[in-house]
Amino acid sequence: MTKIESQSLNFKTQKFNLNDLILNIISEPKDQIATQQGHRKIIFTEKDNVNVGGDKGRISQVLYNLLGNAVKFTEEDDSIVISIEQKKGVEIKICPNS
Repeated sequence: MTKIESQSLNFKTQKFNLNDLILNIISEPKDQIATQQGHRKIIFTEKDNVNVGGDKGRISQVLYNLLGNAVKFTEEDDSIVISIEQKKGVEIKICPNS
């Protein structure tokens, strides 16, 4: 039985700035993404005040995993674009720029 099924998964809901979270993930020099990045350029254009509520640690882990996959499956010398769109909610896109 998973933690979700047993309802023992605890969330720590808090308000945080999504721009800051993404910038921390892509700028951390000693992490696996920076090591794997090689000649791939990560492009992220910040939006003004993208404040959200949620479990910052879990959202960080999801974004880290998605970015890691993007690095893994993007060709050398290509770039990865991260964008945020705010409509009724927040949409984050991580995709190759080819």
